[in-house]
Amino acid sequence: MLTLLALPPLPPDPRELQDEYMYVGTTSGDVLQVSLSQHLFKNAGPSKTRIPKGVISNAIAPTGELVIGGGDGSVSVLVGTDE
Repeated sequence: MLTLLALPPLPPDPRELQDEYMYVGTTSGDVLQVSLSQHLFKNAGPSKTRIPKGVISNAIAPTGELVIGGGDGSVSVLVGTDE
């Protein structure tokens, strides 16, 4: 089950909107990266361990990292690479 999605903050001028990906958290603790331009699944993570008790919240930091809140109260920061 998908629980949340995060998009980067809107720029001051909406014409500058160029989001490439959206990030979706699941109740199983996975985070999915989906390409908005190609409408395709691109990546899943975290690669070693899932977010404990599912993804409860997520946000994109101004620096580009994905901040994830777990169901157990934990906070994780995921840093990805663009391909």
